[in-house]
Amino acid sequence: METLAEMTRRASRTIREYDKDATVVCPSITDLWKKESHAYLLRFAETGVYQHCDAAAVNLYQRSITDPPETMLEIIRRVEQTFQLAGYHLPLWNTGTTQTLQLNDPLDADTAANHAVRFYLTGLYSRLVQRMYFYSWGSGKIPLVIQAEGQAPTKAGLYVDRLQQWLADAEVRSCGHGSEVPPSETPETPLPENVWQCVFLIPDEHGTKHPARICWTLSGTADVRAGEGAYRVHHLDGTTREIGAEDAVRITERPVLVRYR
Repeated sequence: METLAEMTRRASRTIREYDKDATVVCPSITDLWKKESHAYLLRFAETGVYQHCDAAAVNLYQRSITDPPETMLEIIRRVEQTFQLAGYHLPLWNTGTTQTLQLNDPLDADTAANHAVRFYLTGLYSRLVQRMYFYSWGSGKIPLVIQAEGQAPTKAGLYVDRLQQWLADAEVRSCGHGSEVPPSETPETPLPENVWQCVFLIPDEHGTKHPARICWTLSGTADVRAGEGAYRVHHLDGTTREIGAEDAVRITERPVLVRYR
């Protein structure tokens, strides 16, 4: 560990000599479902090495490839606690997964598409992770394929692209699920316990920002009142539906975007 810390300090110093504006990211810590990995992360922080970095990197992934992406929030909270113990509050980047990923069976197309979109939403939901790097874009040998090199995007790839279009220049305002969502952030109180959401301010064609909600379930379905000002539901397949305040929106494991005037 002392060698790794010294290598990081030297690398940081050398990088800054050549580019003072470079963002230096400390080495990524993995296997964070294990207690000993958090002990390792704490010892690494106690070397003082994070003062030489602009961001801290960790590998965030589900315990099982078939688990919902939202289960990563458990280890994100543990990582936050570990850094609080160490006295560091650097931006957090998710830079990878486990080396055994390729040993898992492929996910079916629908599950893969839902999980790919919710992978990024989970990062936003955490309010802690500044960057979520998908591992590995271009590979066709992992359970969740976005776009294998030389091939057309999968359904997962197309849905991630749609999410990017939805959130271009958006600002995240709040995230929560079920009864933890404050009444001011949902038209239905309490929100069904299986419904998760993030509220954004999204610019229109004139650049004026308006509220919007992306909603999904961890499992199952729920019907939620659209709420005052709601006028359109957007689906990841590109279809839309005009709605009113009293209309019910069917929420499933595939996120939808509800726009408000």
